[in-house]
Amino acid sequence: GTTDPSPPDRPVPPPQQALPTQTAPPKTDPGLARQLQQMVQQNDLAGQVEVISGVQSVIVRISDRILFASGRAGLEASGVSLVARLAPVLAKAGSTISIEGHTDNVPISTVVYPSNWELSAARASTVLRQLTSLGLPPTRLRAIAYADTRPVAPNDTPDHRAQNRRVELVIASGAPEAAAP
Repeated sequence: GTTDPSPPDRPVPPPQQALPTQTAPPKTDPGLARQLQQMVQQNDLAGQVEVISGVQSVIVRISDRILFASGRAGLEASGVSLVARLAPVLAKAGSTISIEGHTDNVPISTVVYPSNWELSAARASTVLRQLTSLGLPPTRLRAIAYADTRPVAPNDTPDHRAQNRRVELVIASGAPEAAAP
């Protein structure tokens, strides 16, 4: 007789699968928000610059009045100065920074800016270029245009519309995202 090398008939246990490890989303550096808030206070920028600390990002919300003339995307002197003060703090963050341009819902129609999409894109790009000129690596930056699609206030009064005209620097927690191949 031959011997059967297979084991006796018994149920085969399912293969052990590694359980996915639950990793908490990276937290933002509380020191970053604190440094940005100190810069706002030391430069008397309350009301023009707001620092919002979230779980996955720190947002620097900047009123368009300090950055740009109405309907324009070139930085005013006060905007150049503000970005220069923000740059050293942002450089230490080491993570991806989204520069987001926002407008109110009042239509614009000029040769240069046929709509609020172009204006918000130009403003975000202007701030991004200023940051790169101050030494921030372009691989950590991205410009995003939202036009009037993400208001922070209803567009029903001049003050509310002014709140919606802004640039936000969204500093992600953790390391910068890898560039696409």
